Amino acid sequence: MSATVTLESEAELVANAVRELARRTRFPVAFGGLIEEGVVSVTSIVGARTRSLDGLRVRPERGLGGRAMIELRPRMTSDYGSSQQITHDYDVFVLGEGLRTLLALPIVVQGRSRGVLYAGAWDEEQIGGVTTAPAMQVAQSVADELRIRDEVQRRLQTTLLAGDTVAPPQREELRESFAELRSIAASVDDADIRARISQVERRLLTLAGDAVPATTGAVSTVHLSPARPTCSPAPRWAPPTRRSPPNWVFARAP
Repeated sequence: MSATVTLESEAELVANAVRELARRTRFPVAFGGLIEEGVVSVTSIVGARTRSLDGLRVRPERGLGGRAMIELRPRMTSDYGSSQQITHDYDVFVLGEGLRTLLALPIVVQGRSRGVLYAGAWDEEQIGGVTTAPAMQVAQSVADELRIRDEVQRRLQTTLLAGDTVAPPQREELRESFAELRSIAASVDDADIRARISQVERRLLTLAGDAVPATTGAVSTVHLSPARPTCSPAPRWAPPTRRSPPNWVFARAP
């Protein structure tokens, strides 16, 4: 039994985020990657005019992205080449592309940086909240999915260590995982991420040998009807009539 949950690869996850970052902001260039062995390797680049960004590897504390990862918050400069607030270890990459304005967004999971996304422009740009808000949402979406994957992998690994047969305690642990996944899904606005969570739930339930659950989503609010009186007059007899079919109300899937 494999411990790996087959989902979109991390490289594909970053590539989709970089494309979304370029689409949702006015920055013409976007790139980024995740940390591997203490270094961020840029694996996806969109909009670049040259190949100068190819092979960029960013260490924490170095450059604009490294500072963002250490401080766990976005960092921006409108004049990268002359900035005195960062180290210039990566000038050959950034200035080689001709970028002047650069925004770095750390991907933070459980208080720890897991990667960084960049948005850049060749000219000096004034960056405000209207521009940074959608960029931060993209970075947060990546962080949310990584957090979900980490939790699923941890729970699955715990179950597999117990053997191929899922014992009652591990089965209960899986059920708790489903509840936690639904709680996470309820706090995520991205419909695609909620759909991925649903896929993970189905895989876990297959391992547990349970029935496949309903699609993950926010729990609907239940409205109770007014209580009926405890005593009522006996109904009068009436001749049987043709009954109409019941009106079923279906909750729309989230």
